[in-house]
Amino acid sequence: LKGGQVAVGMGWDGTVRNAVDVDSSCVAMGADGKVLMRETVYFAQLVNSNGAIRHSGDETEGDADLTLQGDDEIIYIDLDRVPSTVRALILVGTVATEGKTFGDLKSAKMRLVQPASGAELCRTIPALTGDSTAQFLCRLARDKGTTWKLNIVNDVDKHARDFGTLAPELTQYMTDLVPGL
Repeated sequence: LKGGQVAVGMGWDGTVRNAVDVDSSCVAMGADGKVLMRETVYFAQLVNSNGAIRHSGDETEGDADLTLQGDDEIIYIDLDRVPSTVRALILVGTVATEGKTFGDLKSAKMRLVQPASGAELCRTIPALTGDSTAQFLCRLARDKGTTWKLNIVNDVDKHARDFGTLAPELTQYMTDLVPGL
């Protein structure tokens, strides 16, 4: 990607009887392979240090539909403004409601789009992953200058309820970028 704007859309529908809280996160990783909390955006921190990454806000029931595409939470990323300390951005969705998994949802999707053109760069359907509670969509890794490389991850975890408990897995997704990690 040659910089510009991208957005992560997370959309879901709970069961008829129970609302399910799903959270989307954009986890910033440093050159040492560790999470950069000031640059990470999630339900409790809606904007990174310089405003290049912005979260639409925590939707706890999956009925917001912020776009005509069914996105309930959106993270907007201006790749040209992401601080130079960020080596990669890893996009994650998690089921926050205890005792629930993506398999308990009627539907769920997570996608990366270019808002200007509407082009969808990648998509995953976490509702099809069964009893998983976390979905890794993709990684955007800084290449040279303002160029970013998109790596589709499409992996799951069966126990995590937030990105913080996924720190070991997030670090593993950095081993090709950080020699000796």
